[in-house]
Amino acid sequence: MEGPRPARFERVGLTVRIHLPAPALMDHGVLQGDNANRIPHHPKGLASEDAAARAVELMEWFLERILAALEEDIAGTRAEIVIGELPQGG
Repeated sequence: MEGPRPARFERVGLTVRIHLPAPALMDHGVLQGDNANRIPHHPKGLASEDAAARAVELMEWFLERILAALEEDIAGTRAEIVIGELPQGG
């Protein structure tokens, strides 16, 4: 994914849906540089069809503290990461 933006948000009852664009293949190659080991990547052996699932996994990790705080602050709420799908009416 190019990044977590542009994200669109949608509230459905007590669920906050975070809509993100679908991941796209940018290039094949070896990452280099001082921070190369910190860049999330497409793991070897992961089928390209699983890229959206990997994107959800990475975003849940990235937003873990925010998502946990939402659920703690407002009883019954939850967040859902949605990849490659526009919000209703959006």
